[in-house]
Order: sequence, then structure tokens, then C-alpha cells
Amino acid sequence: MTRAPQGDPPPSWLLGRWRLQRAEPGLEILPDTAMEFRTGGVLIYTITVDSRQAVFELEYRIDGLFLHTLHPDGGHTATARFSLELDDQLQFDFAGKRAWFARERLM
Repeated sequence: MTRAPQGDPPPSWLLGRWRLQRAEPGLEILPDTAMEFRTGGVLIYTITVDSRQAVFELEYRIDGLFLHTLHPDGGHTATARFSLELDDQLQFDFAGKRAWFARERLM
């Protein structure tokens, strides 16, 4: 797989697995969506549809406060402003519509 162009290094707190907690109306993010940010621009995106998991390996790049994702076939891209909230939730702002993810902790 070709990797997305290198941007800024991801903040260390971003690396790891995050699960959707809530999303504002109008965002097409399925309940139980999970994202795992890895080094090297790899993003493992997992959704559940009809009790079955679908896993996608995406590419990501950080540009300041913005996260850019790309499906390796070039067919789907997304950009969102991201931040770590005071309650340790990862917030994405997709042009005014927001979603919040909580870090999944190892047991």
C-alpha cells in the first residue's frame, strides 16, 4: 500500500484505539465505530453492520490541527479538525458537525 504523504508527526496521545461515544446528527458514523491510529500513517477503521465487523486499513496524515484520511484506492477522503478534550475524549469537527471518541484501555 502506498502511504499518504508525511505531514506533522501525530501527537503521542492520538496513537491507540478509540471508540465512538456520540456524534451529532448529520454525521454518517455508525454506532460502535472504532479507530486505531498506528505509527507510519496507518489507521485501522472498524465498523459493525448487521452484527458483523468490517475492517478497513486507511492512511492518515496530520497537518497542524487537522486529520486527513485516505482510502488506499483513492476513492474516499475525509478531513476533520481534531482535539483532545479535558475529559480525555478525542473530538473530531467535520466542518461544524462533531463526534467524540473514548480511548479503549487494555484490560
